[in-house]
Amino acid sequence: LSPRMRTSPTPSAPGLRILTSTPARGRPADPSRGAAGGLKVTIVEMQPQVMPLLDPEMAAPLHESLTKHKVDLLLNEGVTGFAASTGHTLKVALASALVVNTL
Repeated sequence: LSPRMRTSPTPSAPGLRILTSTPARGRPADPSRGAAGGLKVTIVEMQPQVMPLLDPEMAAPLHESLTKHKVDLLLNEGVTGFAASTGHTLKVALASALVVNTL
């Protein structure tokens, strides 16, 4: 495995390799390519905002910056499970019955 990849501990997807945040660190992002210089990023948060300990007024600029950098925010949402998909992708099941596919 590449140092940027790890094996999923998910029993329903043994041996699945998923990308961690490591490759995005220490490398300048290319805003034209989306979040983290080319990675499609989705944040799933059960609370109505990211960093729920912040006052809503303090979290608002963070939400704006994330969406400006093409990060998808799924707020008031929970993850209910993971399943293997085609290739090295993963299906993420959400509480709202939405399914997000990793790339």
